[in-house]
Amino acid sequence: RIIVAVDVSASMTITPREIEAAFGAIEGLLDRYRVHLVCIDETLFIPRRDGTRNSNSDDPEKPFIYKKGDWKIIKTGSSGTTIFAPMFNSFLKNRHEMVIVITDGYIYDLEQLRPYPKTIWLVSGNRTEPFRPHFGHVEKIKITGK
Repeated sequence: RIIVAVDVSASMTITPREIEAAFGAIEGLLDRYRVHLVCIDETLFIPRRDGTRNSNSDDPEKPFIYKKGDWKIIKTGSSGTTIFAPMFNSFLKNRHEMVIVITDGYIYDLEQLRPYPKTIWLVSGNRTEPFRPHFGHVEKIKITGK
């Protein structure tokens, strides 16, 4: 299994083409891995197929199993602040899956996050400031083709 966390805060500066490219890479893993999708704005939540939030977002027993094209149903949150502590300091406690985070890198509480070494940060290629989290590996999202 792989957990994919997507930043859905209203202030997210990643472009639609970058989201599509990031999820294109995720979809390339679907033949080998089961991908569980979570969303983050001020809280962590599990999305539902109708585009709304799962009311019991802390329940890892009811994951959103990602299928090709599901990125199109993800809705932007209402908050401009992205807080990742609910994920890294609670949700991932005692878990061992690889985590892929799709974000613009503007994370309010980055320095307070409990390190989770199996993290890949997919960060907007348009970001001009360096993104240097204290754990994980960072890759910029690259748009290829037209």
